[in-house]
Amino acid sequence: AGDPYTATWDTTGHIRDCTNRQTAISDRDNEDSIDSITVVIDNTDPEAEITAPNKNDIVSGDQVTLEGTASDDNLDTVEFEVPDGDGGFTSLSATRENAGDPYTATWDTTGLNGDYTIRLTATDEAGNSASSQDVSVEVDNAKPSATVNSPMNEKTYYLDTADTSEILNENGKPVAINIKIDDANLK
Repeated sequence: AGDPYTATWDTTGHIRDCTNRQTAISDRDNEDSIDSITVVIDNTDPEAEITAPNKNDIVSGDQVTLEGTASDDNLDTVEFEVPDGDGGFTSLSATRENAGDPYTATWDTTGLNGDYTIRLTATDEAGNSASSQDVSVEVDNAKPSATVNSPMNEKTYYLDTADTSEILNENGKPVAINIKIDDANLK
């Protein structure tokens, strides 16, 4: 019993294959020993795609749902790669309830503001991996602020119906405004 014998087998031309390999050994006395194993060859990358959020969506909070699809005959892991807030990325394991359902993970964006990129990576049991196209989203966890400039203290004003359809935030997006006087909502 010495060192095991080894051989190299180039499987580059095989995309996905299941084959039976046999090893035969003969000793000096012409006694043979034959052993065989079944080998699964997998040189095909998985496929991965993010389905939510969509490109340029605005997300916020500690419960942002990420969804995606991944496929491969021998799929092993599916992970979302999201910004960690320090200029790097962290991986979130994706799971799904049933076959055919999307893979999901929850991203906590607390403390993040700005444009960020997310991606989905799928890896199969052979170690082949592929990533989805990057999806850019805007994370907006900034709290809005309001300042009352008018009416001035001690003055009486009468409010008429106002067209609020043109009220926009600093990014040019419509905002909701709730005006209260003495803790009562104005309608």
